[in-house]
Amino acid sequence: MAKNLSLAIKICDKAAKFSVYALAFFLPLAVLPVTADPVDFNKQAVLLLLAFIGLSATVVKALISGKLDLNLNKTYIPVLLVVLAYGLSTILSLDNNSSFWGFTKNSSESLLTVFCLAVIYFLISVFGKEETFNLLKTFIASCAVAVFAGFIQLSGIPFLNISKIFSFNTIGLVSSLGIFVAIAIPLLTALSMADKSWIRWLALAALIFSAVLLVIINFQLAWWLVLAGSVFFVLFSMLKKDLFDLRWLSIPTFFLVVALFFILIKPQIALFSRPTEVILGQTSGLEVALKTLSKFPVTGSGPGTFVYDFSKYKNADFGKGPLWNLRFDSAGSKFLTVAATTGAIGIIAFISLILTVLFYIFRYLASKHSEVDESENGEWILGGSAIVSILLIVLAYFLGNSNLALDFAFFLLIAVFIALVSKNKKEYTLSPSSLLTLGVTFLSTLFLIFGLGIVILYGQRYYAETRYLSGIKELSAGNLDAGIKLLEKSVTLNPKQDSYLLELSQAYLVKATQQANKESLSDSEKRNIELLVNNAINGTKIATDISPNSAGNWSVRGYVYQNIIGLVQSAEDWAMTSYDKAIELEPANPYYYTQQGSVLASKALLPANATSKNKILEEAIVKLNEAIKIKSDYSPARFQLAMVYQAQGKINEEISALSEAIKESPNDPGLYYQLGIVYFQTGRYQNAKTQLEKAVSLNSEYANALYSLALTYEKLGQKEKSLETMEKVASIYPNNAQVKKVLENIRSGQSALSGIGETSPGPVQEAPPEVKK
Repeated sequence: MAKNLSLAIKICDKAAKFSVYALAFFLPLAVLPVTADPVDFNKQAVLLLLAFIGLSATVVKALISGKLDLNLNKTYIPVLLVVLAYGLSTILSLDNNSSFWGFTKNSSESLLTVFCLAVIYFLISVFGKEETFNLLKTFIASCAVAVFAGFIQLSGIPFLNISKIFSFNTIGLVSSLGIFVAIAIPLLTALSMADKSWIRWLALAALIFSAVLLVIINFQLAWWLVLAGSVFFVLFSMLKKDLFDLRWLSIPTFFLVVALFFILIKPQIALFSRPTEVILGQTSGLEVALKTLSKFPVTGSGPGTFVYDFSKYKNADFGKGPLWNLRFDSAGSKFLTVAATTGAIGIIAFISLILTVLFYIFRYLASKHSEVDESENGEWILGGSAIVSILLIVLAYFLGNSNLALDFAFFLLIAVFIALVSKNKKEYTLSPSSLLTLGVTFLSTLFLIFGLGIVILYGQRYYAETRYLSGIKELSAGNLDAGIKLLEKSVTLNPKQDSYLLELSQAYLVKATQQANKESLSDSEKRNIELLVNNAINGTKIATDISPNSAGNWSVRGYVYQNIIGLVQSAEDWAMTSYDKAIELEPANPYYYTQQGSVLASKALLPANATSKNKILEEAIVKLNEAIKIKSDYSPARFQLAMVYQAQGKINEEISALSEAIKESPNDPGLYYQLGIVYFQTGRYQNAKTQLEKAVSLNSEYANALYSLALTYEKLGQKEKSLETMEKVASIYPNNAQVKKVLENIRSGQSALSGIGETSPGPVQEAPPEVKK
């Protein structure tokens, strides 16, 4: 029996340590293209699974052996404070579900992630010296592989690319990869100095690739971190010069000089084309954070909910710029994101953790280690590099954004450092009758049950995410029924994911529209269309119930109602109400006012509103002018305004509105097309020709503009141009019966529209920007 217990203890011990080693190597590299977010979502899955295995094995080992290893030190308190702050903020969050699990494309800012990182910290902090250094080497090896993978992808070498997406890497954004490389350089430098085996050459090769990769990325914050890291490394070497062969300082000196060159000269390397990334500026992030704190001073808006904060509190001038339709899910820095989403308690916990770690670092640097055995020099060099990387991550937290890979690196490195310098490791005996044993048993049982439940639920969520991505791919390929089936499966597996419901609702609406466009419908088909419409409505309603603070959810709900005006009673009123809620949540977005103007225009044309038509159209004008006030160059609003004037019979005002829109958006072919149509319909064919030719010059494949231009040429007696232009339309749509008929009429010398029953082309409706086509 004793042998069996001893074997069980050994198995648990190995399982706990293996899970941590596996996490150190695989988390920076965890990427799978089977989910909508191939990076952070998969990293969170790996983190959760291995953290659960590690802690479960540790708990079972303690219960079997009757002994519990702890490393009680001052860092335990702020780590627990961070978890508690995220927990309380999650309870009071604007979106509890997403704050707990994480948003699909922002998994790092969630209670689940922070709790798992804390678990990993506690597991590592009790490691012995040899285990700790092996763990650090494992992580450095992972960093090296991440550097190699990033270089291969961003260098553009065709036969080595691991993804068709140029900016793809295992860390996240290209800018995040630059930060990660800057943090990895001190670790790789130390490994190349300290290790005597072939691993040294792997580290040196990784350093060379790191230098080239940083040049490719050419991100200013990364260069500043490289500069700071080089300075820190040199200073640490000088403080502990008895441990270092100072000739190795040529490596950090090289990176210091290169970083200075790129910071001061700011060269643009034409050989490499770094993808453009848009990051919210520090000033804008600070403004949003302060406004959020004024509303939620204690707990913030909730982990991961910065996207809601930004939508509601962004500066009104933001809507006037070219990035008006972007929603940022993080501030300009990790600190500002934490401040907005977790409030005062999060700020206190975050700062406390950093200050406590810095306290241990400075105390260590101030101590004397002149008597370190020569055989231990390599270990101290590695430990010193961990200190440098920790300091760099702290700087990165205040100067830039973070993600799960960077947060994991921070928790792992501080745990490694604490495991090396802390002298408070103790083994506590769990005697059968002690209160400690009772408490440990209770907490262990609680963890095992809840932990297993969360792992199972996460597995279900993960499978739902794979079905969702497959459904999106089917819809993109035009396989509507297959896409709907997969989306329905994803909703069944994870009914609280609002994005699944929104996508499914839009797919239902597309299918209903397709079926409604049939020439004749059976009773069963009519019932099916009604069912599809009801499903679309219910899906958006459930989505807004799940996440009522998401402006995007209300926007899609409004769009669905907008598309069934005339089919469902009071659909126009529900659409207006939905857009009102979206405006409340994102007041600086011109799209919602524009859609309200469009809804009112549709409402005015309903037979029941014949007597109040002009009044409703005037209300539409007010809404559209509000959109133009927010963003003067927002062409859809000006176009809709022109359509309202057309409905009022005010042709001059319509022409004026379209002309103003063209002034604001001179490169929009759709506006020239619409103005050309107005001129055509009013018999001003020469003016129509000018506008339509401009539309075609901006988009040579603009079939509607080409078609209308061909009719205009015919009206002007330019038969050859009319025939040539219509032939081009026929080449774009070779199977279109109407185009074939028009082409036949032109060739035979008849009127182009003879036998078609149309006297002029009509305007096309532009697709809303926030809704899937």
